[in-house]
Amino acid sequence: MRSLGSCDVGLDDAFVPDELVLGEPGRAWYMLLPTLNNERIMLSSFCVGILDGILEDVLAYMKEREAFGKKIGQFQILQHYVADIAMWRRQGRAFGLPGGDDAQRRPGLLHGVQHGQGPGVRVRGQGGRPGDTDLRRQWANSAETDAQRYWRDARLFRIGPVTNEMARNSIAELHGPPAVVLMSVPGLEHLPGTELPAGTFTITAEEDARVLEVVGGEPAPDGTAHPLWAYIAPQRGIGISVADICALAEFDVNDGPMLGSSELELHSGIRLDEPYTVTGRVLSIDRKQGGSGTFDLMRSARTWSTAGGNVVAVSTSTYVLPRKAA
Repeated sequence: MRSLGSCDVGLDDAFVPDELVLGEPGRAWYMLLPTLNNERIMLSSFCVGILDGILEDVLAYMKEREAFGKKIGQFQILQHYVADIAMWRRQGRAFGLPGGDDAQRRPGLLHGVQHGQGPGVRVRGQGGRPGDTDLRRQWANSAETDAQRYWRDARLFRIGPVTNEMARNSIAELHGPPAVVLMSVPGLEHLPGTELPAGTFTITAEEDARVLEVVGGEPAPDGTAHPLWAYIAPQRGIGISVADICALAEFDVNDGPMLGSSELELHSGIRLDEPYTVTGRVLSIDRKQGGSGTFDLMRSARTWSTAGGNVVAVSTSTYVLPRKAA
């Protein structure tokens, strides 16, 4: 497996003029949070890309390699492995990639980040199964091929950005009863129903082009923005920061809030250069106790609407707030 080296970088007596300062001094962590919250969607896309590469290379190899007087692509068991990979890729695209095969016709596919991180990274959970490597066994350990890179990289996604087990826990809780009993949070009974400050947001063609470049998409023929904006815009457009949302729950953002899950609903196409209003409210806050300690689950919704009041998208997020002293 490959790993990334890390080290501390220190600058002594370094002066930065005001015009070169990025953001607000002392609030770098707050600026980083939106990136961390979006990483699961991006990493789900990476995993689907790995499956794309695996399937492409496997099909090419099966057409080239011969055994027992015929191409190995004619062997039924190897065809079954191809079917497995193709199904994993289909699941990953459906759950993990807004704007995938059926997203425009079936907005329900724009479900949470954790959904994308479950089926979307099927490759990371199946990396050790025979079907994942048998088709390339002769050259999976050869550095001159891509197969060894896929094999190694897929294993990194078993633990990042969260473990497979954590992803499964979140997905299961979205579809059934919680793993442990939830309790009300003393002193915060008033929080559910609290309205969040509204904000506005406009997507420019230049911003949409950057998103399309990242996801490898093409501009929509009707001029609408990529559906991934249904997740990005409500986060950026609401008139309150993650730090201030945490403060509503009497939680210090420096104690490390986490995005537990997110659900998305896209109701209509997203127009470029059109101002949208983002409103939100706190839905619930519950306390949960487990082997790793006590933490609160604060669920909030953001609604993205046109100037005429038509709902474009709804984003529902659950923040995990670890309580050190609870």
